[in-house]
Order: sequence, then structure tokens, then C-alpha cells
Amino acid sequence: MGLIYVMPGIVGYWGNIEKPHGEALLARMLAALRVNERQANEVWADNGIGLGRLYLDSQRQNRQPVWNASATLCIVFDGELFEDEEERRVRCAQYPGADGAAQYVLSLFEATGANCIEQLNGSFVGAIWDLPSATLTLFNDRIGSRPLYFVRAGDRTLFASGLRAILADANVPRRLDRVAIAQLLSYEYALQQRSLLEGVELLPPATVMQLGPEGVAAKRYWRPVFKAVMPYRDRIEELDRLYAALVRAMERQRVTLTGAGINLSGGLDSRMVLALLCKDQRCSDLRTYTFGVPGCDDERVAKRLAQTAGAQHQFLELKPDFLLARAETGVRITDGMKGCTHLQSVAFAQQQAQSISTIYTGYLLDALSTPDVTRDCIGRFSDEEALALLHRQIWRLFPDVAPNTMFTDEFWTAAKPEFTESFRAAALEAKDQNFATWHNSFELQQRQRRFTQLGNVLLREYMTCRTPFTDRELIETTVDVSLGMRIDRFWVLQIFATYARVYGKVPWEQTGLPLVEGMHSLAIRVEHQSRWYLRNIGANWVQPIQARPYQQYESWMRAALRPWIEDLLLSPRSLGRGILRPAFQRELIRAHMAGANHAKEIGMLLSIELWLRAYVD
Repeated sequence: MGLIYVMPGIVGYWGNIEKPHGEALLARMLAALRVNERQANEVWADNGIGLGRLYLDSQRQNRQPVWNASATLCIVFDGELFEDEEERRVRCAQYPGADGAAQYVLSLFEATGANCIEQLNGSFVGAIWDLPSATLTLFNDRIGSRPLYFVRAGDRTLFASGLRAILADANVPRRLDRVAIAQLLSYEYALQQRSLLEGVELLPPATVMQLGPEGVAAKRYWRPVFKAVMPYRDRIEELDRLYAALVRAMERQRVTLTGAGINLSGGLDSRMVLALLCKDQRCSDLRTYTFGVPGCDDERVAKRLAQTAGAQHQFLELKPDFLLARAETGVRITDGMKGCTHLQSVAFAQQQAQSISTIYTGYLLDALSTPDVTRDCIGRFSDEEALALLHRQIWRLFPDVAPNTMFTDEFWTAAKPEFTESFRAAALEAKDQNFATWHNSFELQQRQRRFTQLGNVLLREYMTCRTPFTDRELIETTVDVSLGMRIDRFWVLQIFATYARVYGKVPWEQTGLPLVEGMHSLAIRVEHQSRWYLRNIGANWVQPIQARPYQQYESWMRAALRPWIEDLLLSPRSLGRGILRPAFQRELIRAHMAGANHAKEIGMLLSIELWLRAYVD
């Protein structure tokens, strides 16, 4: 079990601002950050420096900022450090007075300086004020699993766990980042450290940034590089090593199962969390949740997984109109960076928090197992060919539309040069000789990092959110695995076939087949082939095997959500934004309502529009 501070975030300023004005600014920033009525805050301010944090009231006893004994250093900290029993014993022996994550990090910093951040294993952001040197240090974990935005506004620097808190300062310009918007409407996420506002950036992953009298200096202390040269290990040896790392990652984040839960789908990520959490035991105190439409594949598969674990399972029906009540909250929490078709968890988080205090998520496992690269991508290509291939593969929205035909002339003329350069810079940062590994590294540094941040932040507003696959040792183990073991989720599938067979016997929603071959798998294959054969000879009365997704945004947007969508996206205010051509935007909505499927594109447009109305208009 790790050292935890449960809170939705931190805020602060550094620069030319007097204490009374600083206290007022911190209060506004925290008010903007707050979403949940169960959240409270603490602040400390002085001339030129101010720190604050927002936390769930269940953590009221852990006061922050935390000061050292000489009152020369203080820290605000959001997150947790991962440790098992042996690591905890060593820590307690070295720093017996550090009974929480913030105290421990501050003690390390005092003893060894900013380089101590490199030693930490966890999910965190923090800020340390060094009074004698008048230096502020901002830092985060290796993956950048928690957002921390910062901006230089006049003669001051602001930082906060949410973009909305930065906007509490009227001195921050409301200039839209056209490149970020173009990326959201192309890839479904923004590249590098961009936000929706020009000049406001995320702290890069694995970064220590120091602001002091001599200026600003930032250092990246780690990068996720898949190793090109590694010792040979046979398949069993490699699987043993990976499974041991998975088990240790879970041990570092394990809590008592009473009051713990998992959002359980039909996929592999949450199944792996369940298998590790319930290793060698029945989990009767664990609560599992599945949300979706009745009869979906996730409902069927997750129910069987929960029964296998002996967990208390609950199906939460995703209503066609849930976005009408929850979209604005989801957009606010994610700072407009997550499309409305990906906000499902916000529909139930508050309800779940009435029964559980900790929820486990499976984010990042996909990025460690190369799921999106096909075998024809294994090879070494020229840089230009690889860049073109990567760009095609990540372009998820409007893939067949030329940008100059959808964006207004003014918007695209301003955005195009940096749009192209931003992709190229992000891609080259992940470069590898083998394109499959290049793609994998890009996913880990860009899309999966953003999805982990934004997916978890929706839950952290209400509960402690634990993501075992962000464990440092696990990541370092997986980047030292051969491409042959990573491609097509091979090692993940083999873990279920070898070590977690009881969970591998449950069909996978992607294929409809168990992960472990046996009589049950054979029976399903025979059924699938029989249905195909009968239909092929004309027996149309036989129902085909069809995927039943957990959501139906395509049809919901034509029915329950249609008036809301048309009121927002066909309004003069939206059409006059100068982002999309009005005729293109109208045709997009018309075509969807007439039967085309533009649900993801409309979902992203909705998020951007709702964010603009809340924070810019």
C-alpha cells in the first residue's frame, strides 16, 4: 500500500504579487478548481509566493503545506507514492518522522535536493518552496499521470491542477490555441503539452522545473525509451519477469478491499487489475461496476469476471440522455480536452463514491503492450515515410476531410504551420529504428498519457483513484521486452493463458472467445462457424454474431440528444466561432441526423463549445 494524499489538486503563484492579493487569488483559483461539495481547501501565501491545495474532506487531518523543522522548506503535494511492505520498512527506518507522502518527499528534498524526484515511484505532482534561496520547484511523476498547468502572466507565474483555476486570474489572456483545437478535431487529443489556451502548458512528464532569482530551468529526468538491445530471454523467462512486475505493482497499491472497487469492462485492462487484485483469494468485499446499455457485451463479460472473483457486481445503465445532466461537469473537470463520447465515468462517479472510497483503473496497460500496431508495421522505414504512416494512424476524426475544407481560412492559415511542426516534433521525440516501437513510444508519450490523465481526473474528484500500471518498475520492465513479445498484446494475452487462467477462460469482448483454449472455446468457435455457414447458404433467419457496444451515441444523438446538439452547434454563437466553416458544421450535423455516423466528431465539438461558453465567452 502506498503513501497517499487524496485530493483533486494544487494551485499556486510565484512572482510579483503582494500577500493580500495573493490570498485572494488563491481563493479564486481553488473555487474554480472545486467541483465536489465534499472538497475543502488550504492556502498559504506571502509576498511573491503562494501555495494552495484542494482535498476531499476525509483527508482533513493531513494538513498542507507541510513545513520542515526549521521552517525553511514547505510542500504541497497531490498524489501517492507506491511502496510494498519491505519498501515501507526501509523508508520508515530512514525517515521515521515522515508519516505521509508530502512529509517524505520534503525530507528527501531537504537531504538530497531536487534530484530526489528521480527516485520516486508513484503518481503525483507537487510544489516545494525553498525560502532561503527564494526558489519554487514544480515536479511530477515519470508518466505525467496528473495534470499540472502553468503560465507566465505578466510578472508572475501561475500553476494549477486544472486550466480553469489558471483562468481565475484576469491577467491571463484568453487567446485560443488554434493548434490544440485543430489537434483535438483531428486526433481526439492535443500533442505535447498544449491546452486550449495559448501560453498555458502542461508540465512535461518526468520534469523538475525550478523558478528562482536566476530565472526558470526545467529538467526532464526520464524518458520512456523502449530498449533496442536487451539480453535474450525465452518466452517463459520473459513472462515470469513480467508477471512478477505486475504482482509487485499491485502490491504497492493494494488497499483493504472493503471500500474498494473497479470499473470492469469486457476488455483486458480492467480484467488484469481484477486478476491481480484477487490473486489467490476470493474478493467478496470488492465491488465491481459495469456501465453501458442493457445487453451489451461489457455487461455479459464483466458479470462473469465478477462471479469468477466472487466480487459484488453492479450494472449501471447508461441512459441515452445522461450527457444533458453531466456533460458540463465532465467538460469542466477535463478542461475541454476530452470529447463528450468519452465522459461515461462522470455519469456514475458521485454515486459510486457513496459505496467506495478507492477505485482501481487499468489505464496505460495498452501502451505497454503495443495493441494498435499491425505486423506490416514491423520494420525500418525512412523518417518521412514513417512520419506519414504515423500521422495517418493517429488521425481519428475527419480522416477523409482535407483540413482546409473544414476549417475557416483564417483559422487554418494561422494553425497550419505549427500544426504540422507540432506533430513532427512530438513524433521525432519518440523516434525508434523500428516503426512498430516508434509508434508504441509515441502512444505512451502522447495519447495514453493524456487519456490516463483525463480518465482518472474524472474519478479523483470523488474517490482515491489507483492505476497500478503506472508503477515505475513495471514500466521499466516492459520497455525492456522484445517487440515480438509486445506486438498484438502478446505478453498480456499470455499472462492470462499462463498465470491467470481462471480469468482467461472468460470470453474477451473483442473476439467473443476465451483467452484460454479449451472445450468452451471450441464450442464458441463451432457456434460462430455454424452461424456463418447457415447464413452463407441462405438461412437468413439465423442471427449473425454481432458486437454489442456499451454505448449508442450514434443513435442517441439522433434522438434524446438531438435538440441539445442542434441548439448548441447550430447556434449563431457556435457557427460564428471562426473554427469550422459554418456550411461544413451544418452539413456535419445534418449528415449525422440523416444516418451517417459522426458521433465522435460531434462529441469533440460539443466539448470545445461547452468549454468556450463556460470560460471564454
